[in-house]
This record gives sequence, C-alpha cells and structure tokens, in this order.
Amino acid sequence: MFDLRAWLRRSPKPRKLRLTVDDDEKIVDLGKGRCKWAEVEQTVLNARASLVECLDDEGSVLRSYRLEDTESDAGESAQDKAVKAHNSNMAAMFDAYGKRLVDAFNAGAGAASSQQDHLVGLVENLTGHLSVAITNLHAISTNYANLVQSQAHAGDGDGPPQSEALMGLLAAMIGGKGLPSSTTPAATAANGKKT
Repeated sequence: MFDLRAWLRRSPKPRKLRLTVDDDEKIVDLGKGRCKWAEVEQTVLNARASLVECLDDEGSVLRSYRLEDTESDAGESAQDKAVKAHNSNMAAMFDAYGKRLVDAFNAGAGAASSQQDHLVGLVENLTGHLSVAITNLHAISTNYANLVQSQAHAGDGDGPPQSEALMGLLAAMIGGKGLPSSTTPAATAANGKKT
C-alpha cells in the first residue's frame, strides 16, 4: 500500500504541489515554514487528484506520482469494506428469504396438487354415478311408458295386477313421492297443468 504522507515528506522537501484533477491543474503552496503533512495528504485525497507532482521554489518537478488507482482504493478501503460487509449481510438475508419463499411455494404446490387430484377423483366418481342414475331413470321412464301403452291397447281401464306391482316398485324407488295412479285426477291441459 502506498504511503502518500511519507512520499510527500521525503527529501528534498517540496515547497509546492501540482495536483492534476480531471485534466485541470491546481497548485498548492506549502509555504517555507513547518508543514502539517497530514493536512497536505488530506488535501490531496479530498481533491481526488490523479497525478501529484512535488515542486521546488522555482517550479521544477522533484518527483511525481500517479494516484488514479492506488490512492482511491487506499482512501476508500475502510469504507468499501464496511459497505461490502453490509451488502454481503443483506445479500445473505435476501438469499435466505428467497429460499424460504421457494420452499413455501413448493410445499403449497405439493399440497394443492394432492388435493386437486382428490377433487378430480371425487368429481369423476360423482359424474359416473350421475350418468348411471340418468341411464336408470331413462330406462324406468321408458318401461313405464311401454306399460301405459300396453294397458291402453288392452282396453281395460283397470290395470292388470302386474302393473300395480310395478307402480309400487317405482314409487319405492323414487323415494315415496308416488307416481300418478288411477285414483288421482288426470291432467286436462296439454301442458300438464290442472284446471
């Protein structure tokens, strides 16, 4: 690491400094008396000079040093280390938070997938039962219609005992709601409404 203060104090001691900052030159007069080298060093660092030239009384160059990379790194190293440590801690925290979010998402997706599979199975099962029930109800209504037509062709107003047994069976299957029998008044309107 470059020691700027020691370099400035080295013999022959300069009387002036020429600082080059972004293609501009600045002359710093150190005076003829005792110099506070810590303040001079701080002035050079604050100016963010890229080139420092030590000059004698006549303005001749005693020595020069390019500070572009070395001095900016040395001047900010403590601050950079603190910022890097802070950023590293923040990055670790965000990494841990992100990992927990991913874990939570995966756990939720797994649980939802399992429940979705169960729900799909239940819907398929109910759909199968509904299909069978619709088919059975269609078969029952077809058989009942055939029975009613056969009684109408026979010309007998009272149904044979077989039809009464079938009607009782149908009533029990439908859940006790009953089916229209010969004792109930018949619908007179074409749309099935009673008058």
